[in-house]
Amino acid sequence: HKGLESRIVPSAGVPLKTIKIQGFKRSLSLENFKTVYLFLKSVHDCKKIIRDFKPDVVVGTGGYVCGAVVYAAARMKIPTFIHEQNSVAGVTNKFLSRFVDKVGICFEDARKDFPASKVVFTGNPRAQQVAGMKDTGRLEKEYKLRKDLPTVMIFGGSRGAEGINAAALKAIPQFAKKEYQVLFVTG
Repeated sequence: HKGLESRIVPSAGVPLKTIKIQGFKRSLSLENFKTVYLFLKSVHDCKKIIRDFKPDVVVGTGGYVCGAVVYAAARMKIPTFIHEQNSVAGVTNKFLSRFVDKVGICFEDARKDFPASKVVFTGNPRAQQVAGMKDTGRLEKEYKLRKDLPTVMIFGGSRGAEGINAAALKAIPQFAKKEYQVLFVTG
């Protein structure tokens, strides 16, 4: 509703519908009552958006924002698919797995978190596209990377991002002492 995409997507000429929703607090909190209310209201709002848009399939990749959309679509009998990109399944995908048609996983460890009959090992679709990437000239130029040094790229997402970022920041003094260069990606 207030995210970066609320500015970026419309400026690219792509229509965007938003919902008001929030994630659960991990500790006991009265705020979670509001979360349940917003989820139920968002499911109602999503059903209207889905009726207007008429999708053939709805795909979710985890996170509380997609929860209401995928749940609404599943209740409307629209084919649904969720994709778990972590080795440990997230709360939203665990919840949605009971209602969706199929669950794609990237790591075999995640299989145990979902109904066996729904699981398909897909891997991470993006990984295969970049694995054989040869032309790094643009990156070398943009980030002033040297061709004669090995490059270490540090990035993380989801639950691991904060820990990876903290460890990388702590290691900065060590990076300067090594014969390699570091590209540190944060979000």
